[in-house]
Amino acid sequence: VKSVFTNKPLLLITLSEFLGAFSMNSGTNYYYINVLGLASMTTIVGIPGAIVSPISYSYVPWARSKFSTKALWIVGSHIDNLLMTGVFIVGSINKNYKKLSAMIPAFMLRETIWMFFYGIKKVIPEEMRNEAIDYGEWKNGYRTEGMTSVAQGLAQKLSKIVSDYISTWIKQLIGYDLTLYVRGTAQSDSTKFGLFAMFTIVPFLTGIISIVPMLFYDLNGKKKEQMYEELLERRAALSKEATLGDLEALEKLAKAQMEIGNRKQEL
Repeated sequence: VKSVFTNKPLLLITLSEFLGAFSMNSGTNYYYINVLGLASMTTIVGIPGAIVSPISYSYVPWARSKFSTKALWIVGSHIDNLLMTGVFIVGSINKNYKKLSAMIPAFMLRETIWMFFYGIKKVIPEEMRNEAIDYGEWKNGYRTEGMTSVAQGLAQKLSKIVSDYISTWIKQLIGYDLTLYVRGTAQSDSTKFGLFAMFTIVPFLTGIISIVPMLFYDLNGKKKEQMYEELLERRAALSKEATLGDLEALEKLAKAQMEIGNRKQEL
């Protein structure tokens, strides 16, 4: 916990992930099966996006050179839920949420646009976590990868427990009854619309709060350059001490080199 609270970038990332876990996107299969009657909907609407997603990694370096890490994180992490609001609007017109002819194109378009940002969603958060670990070394003089991952995992698990409880409560609120599907009976129209909303607009509304902590993320530009310059100077000094036969410094250097190698492998 101390390793998180003494590291501002890491604290903001952890807090954002904690709040993001409350995003209740739990209506996917419920909606596809109980409303559209098509369990393979995910596969169908994902066909165009499957072609786009590998390509999305190719322009991550360009995006990194044009936009701040914070901006890329916000877009990559929330573009999927933001696009779902468009699907919600389409489905709300003339009860389109019950029509495959309307929802397949809407979901397919959303999935394809989202996959253009898939590389950013996967690469940028990992880079930010590595930079936050480096920041801890810069400010505190030591690295805490292991303890940090434990603290982040605990925060995510706690928020997941709460969000699952709330999700169950929402299903009860909209009148969802699993036994109706088992008996071959359809859910009511209000329940069907509730399942549609849980899959589309609710994740956006419950997850948008996770953007707030990242608005204060400032490990960019000159600050990040200064951090890495000073870290390189420290490691160079350790290397110089090692060449003078200082066994303790040599051990520190070996550990630092292993950490750098592990980071490169992760990236």
